[in-house]
Amino acid sequence: MTIAKIDHSGRIPAADVIAALNWAVHDRTYLSVSADAIIVRRTTAKRPTKAIDSRRQLFIPAGARAQFGIRAGDRLLLVAIPDSAILLVHPIAMVTAMLTNHYRRKR
Repeated sequence: MTIAKIDHSGRIPAADVIAALNWAVHDRTYLSVSADAIIVRRTTAKRPTKAIDSRRQLFIPAGARAQFGIRAGDRLLLVAIPDSAILLVHPIAMVTAMLTNHYRRKR
């Protein structure tokens, strides 16, 4: 797990989580979205994909960024789940809201 800032072109530094998932430079990734996360998977399929670049950055497309209100400079929580071979990307504002709601219910 790590926190990273997204740049103006939609790239996020992700070396730690890429290593945790045993992914490599030039591996192709495919993104999907859920209600609360962007889900990144390594793939060999011929669907639209982006490669992990030589700086070990991942690319988040404009559509996914727009859906979650992500802008350049925003911090994102990156969570590697090696058993499922996926990476979850959560905007910090969404994580803050989820945790606030969780602990509010515990009172």
